[in-house]
Amino acid sequence: MNRNEKFGQRLRELRKEKEIAESRKWTCDQVGKAIGITPSGYTNYENSLRIPKLDVIEKIASFYNVSPSYIACFSDNKGNSNNESLLIMPQLTEQARAESASALGDFAVSPELLIKYSINKDELLNEIIKDNSMSPHLLKNDFIIIKKENFESLENLSFGIYCLKDSNNQLWIRWVKPELDGSYKVYPNNTTHYESYTFTKEEFSKFEVLGTIFKIIRTPRFDDL
Repeated sequence: MNRNEKFGQRLRELRKEKEIAESRKWTCDQVGKAIGITPSGYTNYENSLRIPKLDVIEKIASFYNVSPSYIACFSDNKGNSNNESLLIMPQLTEQARAESASALGDFAVSPELLIKYSINKDELLNEIIKDNSMSPHLLKNDFIIIKKENFESLENLSFGIYCLKDSNNQLWIRWVKPELDGSYKVYPNNTTHYESYTFTKEEFSKFEVLGTIFKIIRTPRFDDL
């Protein structure tokens, strides 16, 4: 049973449990109206034909008084709608938005993770790696979560992998190395097929340094095993 099928089954079970607990009949039409969606829309959810958006999942969780994570099949702990929030989806770049990110939040993070690292959800940005220029650290089609950082001064920038945005709003994921002469070397891992650059401080200041990599989400590649 895949997650979509499990999701539909879970909704059917919760509706039956609510009927027993309240000694009354709850049809799909009635549940849909109660949570503010079309009756046919809710029926599609129970039949595993569609997956709702995150805000609708939270409405369903509130109706059944279970956790959103339970509704979305991230957890088998029912909890309740007040003591556990659904996984949080960071902002997506245009490129990441164009990919088929799951409505159930496969590229999301838990509130507990944000609390652990003292991060606000607005400080995170999702991006997809479009090539193998940073292999083996980052591979094509990896999803990365970037932790946004505010570098008020380039002097605070140390050697590392950064997400840069150029004047054309293109994103670069590259090593950045401040040099002793004040210049900045920007380069990939794969220097055979991708270019390296050395910028003066004035040239490099035209880039916006968005932040560093917080998390890498990689689909297993079984053909490599």
